[in-house]
Amino acid sequence: PDMAAGEGNWRRYHMTKLANAVFTYALKSKLESRGSKVKAMVAHPGLAATELQATTVNSGGWDAGSANNFMQQAQSPEDGAAGIFRGIADPEARSGDFFGPPGKSWAGEAERIDVGAEPGLYDEAQMELLWAQSVKAVGGDIF
Repeated sequence: PDMAAGEGNWRRYHMTKLANAVFTYALKSKLESRGSKVKAMVAHPGLAATELQATTVNSGGWDAGSANNFMQQAQSPEDGAAGIFRGIADPEARSGDFFGPPGKSWAGEAERIDVGAEPGLYDEAQMELLWAQSVKAVGGDIF
């Protein structure tokens, strides 16, 4: 499958990553509207050598040769966690920050990423829809 084209399982995978970011910005908005000091941040691991790729190959979502080739660029799972740790430990971290490998890099030191006007991230209707569905899924709102 063509990961860039977003076919099948890869499309769903990319959509879940977008939903995580949209949820974070919805949470940020709700926290700020209540005057909370809690920070909502999002992080991504870049390309980390985890079982995700093996599972994808085993389920037929990717051929082993392509996966092995692609994974030559991967970093360790521990390095993939750097974005999360940066958000936790960076005294300059602000609510709404996005941390991960820079640019179109798959690996590297976690940096603050400017997502700018990335389509869909700040769409109020999408944030409200995702929030409502999340509330429904867990059986109640936290606010």
